[in-house]
Amino acid sequence: MAENKPVNRTAIVLALLGVMVVSILVYVFSLGGDQSAGSGDSTPEAPPPFEKPASEVLVANVGSNAVVGYAIDGSTGLVADVTTPSRVIGGSLNPGSWVGIRSPFGVTVDSGGKIFVSNQGDAASPPSVTLFPADADGPTPNYDIHTGPAAQLSKPQGIVLRRNPRALLVSNWIDPPVAGQFSGVLEFSTQSGMNAPTGQIAGVATTISTPMGVALDASTNVYVVDAASDRVLIFQPQPGTRSNGAPIGVISGDQTMLDRPAHVAIDGLGNVYVSNLRSNKSKPGYVTIFPPNSNGNVAPVRVLGVPGASLGTTQLRQPIGVAVHARGTLFVTQDDELLVFASSASGNDAPLQRIQHPGLNYATAVSVRDP
Repeated sequence: MAENKPVNRTAIVLALLGVMVVSILVYVFSLGGDQSAGSGDSTPEAPPPFEKPASEVLVANVGSNAVVGYAIDGSTGLVADVTTPSRVIGGSLNPGSWVGIRSPFGVTVDSGGKIFVSNQGDAASPPSVTLFPADADGPTPNYDIHTGPAAQLSKPQGIVLRRNPRALLVSNWIDPPVAGQFSGVLEFSTQSGMNAPTGQIAGVATTISTPMGVALDASTNVYVVDAASDRVLIFQPQPGTRSNGAPIGVISGDQTMLDRPAHVAIDGLGNVYVSNLRSNKSKPGYVTIFPPNSNGNVAPVRVLGVPGASLGTTQLRQPIGVAVHARGTLFVTQDDELLVFASSASGNDAPLQRIQHPGLNYATAVSVRDP
């Protein structure tokens, strides 16, 4: 008969533990292998998709060839985070490449977040109007474009979106002058693949010579800043037609205080805001505010800034872009910054916010998307 040997319980326990350890390791490796640094897996994570804010301010920048956006607090109308943009489209993130933005002098946005930019271009890229989808962000976004000889763009400046019937209006400055061609406002489709203008305001009778900013009031009257002549011209064109008619109104004269005006914005009440660069660059610029339906040699109801004085607490030096938010804030661009004021600000009132960022470089136009 075989001899019974004592059971080695310690050996059995160690063997079972070894099987468990091996099973756990096999399971871990089946989930994705060694996750530690140096594993050889260097594939970067895809960035999260852009989530557009409910309300946003967008700034066009010639110095950085970028459009910089900031989320707006819907309850206050102020920029929610002054240190971090909601997005930076193009610009220094990808130097030397064409990403649909080159010397942008105008920007506008629709209620769905789609962005439209007017570009003067440079030696490597012609003048254009570019159309970005609502999720555009980063150095190489997708875009559609209006450009080429058919587009008739020379030096596109301001841009505004007409919602009904839907179209883009772009002020187009022909400089130097070309015989048989006229500076004015070109109308474009908001769809891609249609380079030729669908309408225009141009010709001798319009008296437009140096168009910069452009805006629309609630009646879709078109306001055009004629910079060198210190005027704001008002037109009532028929959409989709070529118009060579005289303006229905002109804000002009010494009482208006218009001095090298640049851009124009109109709030929900019809008040007209005009930025003034000043012909004498040694004096600080300002913003003139006119009541609805202003016409002729009329004085502004308010002036934001201190004309003829040294730089005041407004910090306005050479304001260019202006835009008004429905919550009662006024956005003004200059140099390398975005200033935020109460829309009722006047005189030497200080800005509520002063925003600077590397992408804000020779900031030109500004546009807001309301809730």
